[in-house]
Amino acid sequence: MGKIPIVLFFSERRGISYESAGGQSKTIGMVLKKTKNSIDKITRSTENVMNKFEAIDSIIRVVSREAINILIKDVSRFKVE
Repeated sequence: MGKIPIVLFFSERRGISYESAGGQSKTIGMVLKKTKNSIDKITRSTENVMNKFEAIDSIIRVVSREAINILIKDVSRFKVE
């Protein structure tokens, strides 16, 4: 078996490294894209939940005010002697 010239050996090794790095880069890119999409989805879901809680809070405040008004009207009917 003949000896492989050292320049050819390193040249081929670099080519394998570049291919490996290219594949890893694509994989990392895909993982980052999926991660970003997941974060975006979580952000949208969080905003949706916050909007719903704000609506519930608003309704509770309206009901509370109305309940207080009803109690005030009921109490004002009683005469203190």
